[in-house]
Amino acid sequence: MGITSVEVNSKSLRVDYLLHGIAFFALSIIAYLANGEKKRPYLWYIFIVFSGLLALSIEFFQQLVPGRAFNPLDILSNLIGLTLGFTLVLVYRRMRVK
Repeated sequence: MGITSVEVNSKSLRVDYLLHGIAFFALSIIAYLANGEKKRPYLWYIFIVFSGLLALSIEFFQQLVPGRAFNPLDILSNLIGLTLGFTLVLVYRRMRVK
């Protein structure tokens, strides 16, 4: 089935948490690239709200799929990925302004 967890200092880290974070990190970067430096900040705010709702709702919808379960740590991984991505974009934009 592939690698499902990695041992780090005798603690197990599930790889899917890392993948959730990376996916939502990439989502925020893609949103920035799609909007770019255009003077339409409202699109950026709409995307932040939409992606936050997506990060939360994906786990709730998994309850409807047989064999899948709700996992609050997946939500946390999604939100951490989004936060890191948005933070990187904001830092980058401020650096470009200077």
